[in-house]
Amino acid sequence: MLQAVNAIRATGCDCSGEKMPAVPALTWNDQLALAAKLHTEDMVKNNFFDHVNKEGKSPGDRLKAAGYMYRFYAENIAIINTDEKGVVAYWLTSQGHCKNIMDSRAKEIGVARANNSWTMDLAAKL
Repeated sequence: MLQAVNAIRATGCDCSGEKMPAVPALTWNDQLALAAKLHTEDMVKNNFFDHVNKEGKSPGDRLKAAGYMYRFYAENIAIINTDEKGVVAYWLTSQGHCKNIMDSRAKEIGVARANNSWTMDLAAKL
């Protein structure tokens, strides 16, 4: 996943008609991966699909709970039966998700999958 995302960031891409320039590569972060994992498992277990869980916790709340103090974050979620490259390709077809992937403010990434549910957390530390 990290390689697929960084390959796109290295060359830039078209986000639904908006040309996005190349941006620096991301690094993997285990705290972001944990936040993504717990949210993905929560969506599957509690049968919902949203950035805010049934307890009202936002992505920012989940990042802080995982010990990640951020100055920027973005989150992509998906329900799709595919592999890592496929879900990245899927997110690139959505302007908002694509812009999250290409956001130069993001410095780190964590991604998780449970069944066909995916969460990608992109962020930068304080």
